[in-house]
Amino acid sequence: MNGFYTYFWMRGDGTPYYVGKGTGNRALRSSRHHKLHRPKESARILIQFWSSETEALEMEKYYIRLFGRKDNGTGILRNFTDGGDGLINPGPEARRNISESQLRRFRRSGFSAATRLKFSNIAKARMLANGGKTARDMASKRWTEGTRSVA
Repeated sequence: MNGFYTYFWMRGDGTPYYVGKGTGNRALRSSRHHKLHRPKESARILIQFWSSETEALEMEKYYIRLFGRKDNGTGILRNFTDGGDGLINPGPEARRNISESQLRRFRRSGFSAATRLKFSNIAKARMLANGGKTARDMASKRWTEGTRSVA
């Protein structure tokens, strides 16, 4: 398949349970990020092609808003985000998975529990000093301010 598309994984009753944006054979592969599997029958995969990736992303977001998400109580889809590129408004389960993944990575780093606690307290203190913004937020702000063009 060539080009960008929006795809629907359909239940046996004809209602969608997942909406995604893809290219190539993405619609035919199960998701690696959560326990969601594509339909066994190819006839239950609907694909709608678009002229650009931007248009496909916008339509993915539109369809997710239209059908709603189960995880946040707005509808029937098993999507964990509002669609688009990356995590846009991840649901509680997606947030929990991200948090657990980060904690596992940090624990494997070899730092002792006492050192991890010190890092945590330093990060919290910085956040309080910066009006609730994380160090990453502040670094991003400094970078974008430094790249503005001056006329």
